[in-house]
Amino acid sequence: MQKITFMVSEEIATPIGLSLYTISDPSEILESGDVLDAFVNNWSKNPFSLSGFFIRFMKSNRVIGWTPFVLVIKADEKIVGIAPLMKKKRLGQHFVQFFPHDGFSPDFIIDNQYRQVCMRCFLEYLFTTLNCNFVSFNMDPESPNLEIIEQQCKVHGISFSARPQWEHRIIPVECTWDEFQKKKGRRRIIRQIERKLDQIGSWRIEQFENPSNRPDILEKILNVEKLSWKESERKSTGIELDEETLLMIWEGSQTAARNKQDFKWSIWFLQINCEIVAYTFAVKYKEKAFITTTSYDDHYRKFYVGKYITNIAVRDLFNEGQFKTIDFMGDSAFMSFWSSVLLSNVRVFMCKTNLAPLVKYLRSNSSLSRVSKDVLSTTRLFKELSALFDLMGDSESCPCLNTVIEKLPSAVEQAKKFALEN
Repeated sequence: MQKITFMVSEEIATPIGLSLYTISDPSEILESGDVLDAFVNNWSKNPFSLSGFFIRFMKSNRVIGWTPFVLVIKADEKIVGIAPLMKKKRLGQHFVQFFPHDGFSPDFIIDNQYRQVCMRCFLEYLFTTLNCNFVSFNMDPESPNLEIIEQQCKVHGISFSARPQWEHRIIPVECTWDEFQKKKGRRRIIRQIERKLDQIGSWRIEQFENPSNRPDILEKILNVEKLSWKESERKSTGIELDEETLLMIWEGSQTAARNKQDFKWSIWFLQINCEIVAYTFAVKYKEKAFITTTSYDDHYRKFYVGKYITNIAVRDLFNEGQFKTIDFMGDSAFMSFWSSVLLSNVRVFMCKTNLAPLVKYLRSNSSLSRVSKDVLSTTRLFKELSALFDLMGDSESCPCLNTVIEKLPSAVEQAKKFALEN
């Protein structure tokens, strides 16, 4: 654990000393888990910011090439800010993003009293201590941190841009389940599915609430995933089953359920002729429920088993009477059956206006600074530049990238043309 001290006086009447700690070892998160979770519970509605999820993500290091770390700010030994981040070095520069990935809606978690000063410290650490040239965050447009980030960027001469990017569908829970299912013929469609299920044999629903220490349940989930429609897509694209995401949700949920009374999680299975054919996994925290994953055996596709088990989960979440919102954490086509409400997160890009170090790096690397007769070095140039755009988006969303291209030798365009033609 590394410690940096900041003295802040401009934003507040009485100067205060803030200590920023960098935690990259998941065992240190484990040791401080109770304190971190108490802070998150007070200042965040996001269950995936609880320590159990951080620990699993950091242990697995599931995003190849990225190094996860957590920034913790304290004032008088009291936690006042937390930031879950990961960094990567590319083209001689540090890039930083939130972890876990965008679907979990990570954000800075800050005590309202210290929000301005904490955001200043976080950004100073990223752009001065880490010497980042590029930082990218996918944020809730209603995040109280968004406006402050833009203000701080203006003050410190950091290029800032933001635009809508990732969408996720939600159900505002504003009526009873009976009233909800009558709308748009939902009840009729579900009854049609039930009649189809009756034709193929006996079937039943199993629900498990907070199933800690049940590896057999996790095995059932993974078995369904391996038989799902996603598996053929994975084989065609060469992408393996992302068990780490499931394990992060599974292990994080077990830890959170043990430590927090307002955190619960449920799993629903659809069993046909004694065979598990579909499941839905939901996390429940405060006034919001999150449907994290749903999958089904592709052999039963025509029976709409995925839609049916999801509907059972939505029904039970309605009937619990606790939740104001059900979040699907994505926008797959089948989700429109329950809601037409889409929320768009905002992709925030920040970069230093002085990009001389990046340009210097590119020019000093002989295989990147000119179009070589060697095919390998030419395509490497194209790949490196493509990687930059993959990390930070395109030049339209991040105008500062135009500056990079303008400063590079004309060989860039030639390399692109060569790579595309070959």
